[in-house]
Amino acid sequence: MGAAFWSLWEPAAIVFAIGLTGLIIARQAERLLNRKRIAEAAELAMQDELTGLPNRRAFMDQLKAALAKEDKLPAVLFLDLDRFKIINDTLGHAAGDRFLVAVAERLSESVDGNGILARFAGDEFTVVVEDAEEASVPCRLAEQILTNLNRPLTIDGHEVWPNASIGIALACVPKPSADELLSRADVALYQAKLRGRGRYVLLMPNSPVPSARQLSLESELRTAIELDQLRLLYQPIIDLRSLRVTGFEALVRWAHPRFGMLPPDDFIPLAEETGLIRALGDWILGVACRQTKEWQDLYGQSFAVSINLSALQFRTLSFLPDLSRVLWTTGVGRSAVQLEITETALMEDEEATLRNLEELKRLGVKVAIDDFGIGYSSLSYLRRFDVEYLKIDQSFVRDCADERTYSIIEAVVTLGHSLGMTVTAEGIETADQLARLSAAGCDLGQGFHLGRPLEDDEINRMLASGAAITAKELQLARASA
Repeated sequence: MGAAFWSLWEPAAIVFAIGLTGLIIARQAERLLNRKRIAEAAELAMQDELTGLPNRRAFMDQLKAALAKEDKLPAVLFLDLDRFKIINDTLGHAAGDRFLVAVAERLSESVDGNGILARFAGDEFTVVVEDAEEASVPCRLAEQILTNLNRPLTIDGHEVWPNASIGIALACVPKPSADELLSRADVALYQAKLRGRGRYVLLMPNSPVPSARQLSLESELRTAIELDQLRLLYQPIIDLRSLRVTGFEALVRWAHPRFGMLPPDDFIPLAEETGLIRALGDWILGVACRQTKEWQDLYGQSFAVSINLSALQFRTLSFLPDLSRVLWTTGVGRSAVQLEITETALMEDEEATLRNLEELKRLGVKVAIDDFGIGYSSLSYLRRFDVEYLKIDQSFVRDCADERTYSIIEAVVTLGHSLGMTVTAEGIETADQLARLSAAGCDLGQGFHLGRPLEDDEINRMLASGAAITAKELQLARASA
């Protein structure tokens, strides 16, 4: 019975065992397949579908991981393609996608193991440089990216030139969060775009992040000249012996539609940073020279106009040709033009300064050393630089009641006169300051006590009287204003 029973059920047991094994294998295979699908889905969730690069989510994870490494200080490069919208609008979105794929390939070639590249969003790409303790590391990478990008691509038979702006932010100790470092890179990117695109801007860890007001000013400064928002005021320069006006210092103001009348300190540094200083300097030179020529033609007065030059403007290669053109087109008497340059600007490159000063002398333009006493104040450069005017900084004028300060003023006046220079005192604000600076031998003076900055029409009204303008008339005009 037993043998017969097993002989009857043995085939069924075998079949059952085989079936059970198959079921186990099938379930294991299903679990493996599900795991693979989950892994693939997770991978896809971290990958940009169009370019195959890591996406925004993956980038943030990589950045957090880089910041978590105790012995590393990472950097972020935030890249935005310039004028991508034009390609999309003119060639279509399909062509725009092909353009992005081609750009991603070039970016991958440029980064090539020196960072982790991701497509952040749209036409924005980001790079994490895991070890950027030296700022030169991400800067070299940015230069490599810009160089490799700026070659033509053929998209649907059209030749297009990729270009980009890049913002760079460096981490420091204590380390910022991933969001904070990315935000700083975004600010640097915005500044790169404001400065003309196709470049990178590095935001150092200790650099203050510009306020919304500053960023707005940078953007609006580009159109300030076109929109006729700039103004020149003219502060009288007085002969301290006769108290007559001998000339005017041209002072630029920005009549901003929202922030009101802005002084030069609020926007001249921005003009230098954004490369607009040449256009702004040209405008100031042109307006001041034309106005001086008009006064000379109408009233026969030999007034001089004094114009401030920034250090960057003085070093710009186009400065001398630009100045020559303005002098020629306005027809102003060359001896009536005086350029004010700070000690620091003069000392930055002595040989270049000497060449520029020689050319200015050939043009017949006079030069003043501005803010004397707070820079190098080196006797050696006074010996080498042949200039006509020396302007004592207002910090000395403000403290001239102090005997030690007064002794310095007297020494500067004596030194200037021994070198054949005319000495001007800036920032005279009280009658006592005027008396002491006159006693010290200063030739010229300017400041609110002598005359506030005036609009050109205010000066016209005084000149129309036919008499020389004096400090007393300026004070009366101020009292009635």
